[in-house]
Amino acid sequence: MLSDFQQAQSKQGSGQRFGTQGSRITHWKPPVGETVNVNWDAALKIDENRCGIGVIIRDNCGEVLVTLYCPKLNVADPVMAEIYALWRAMKLCNELNFERVQLEGDALTVIQAIKKAEAL
Repeated sequence: MLSDFQQAQSKQGSGQRFGTQGSRITHWKPPVGETVNVNWDAALKIDENRCGIGVIIRDNCGEVLVTLYCPKLNVADPVMAEIYALWRAMKLCNELNFERVQLEGDALTVIQAIKKAEAL
């Protein structure tokens, strides 16, 4: 999995780009006050039926507090991989007693589903 990550990073090139959504470049924004910023993502290898998820937690100065990488077997659906990544990010926050969190991910389907559920 490390080689997969390194290969993906080399394809992205250099610069201040932290992520992309379509053609829009996104930049990291610090959380306010005591809130921590929690970024989560998943990478899926459909042909191998596995995924890897990553979580990074930063404070309001941008300092990395915690990182997590977790492989998961028997995952064939990209949405399920992203849901697992979000669940693991929330579980990590709970384990570390972070009460004020700002969750960020790029899985639009998952984010829209959560926003829809919150509106009910």
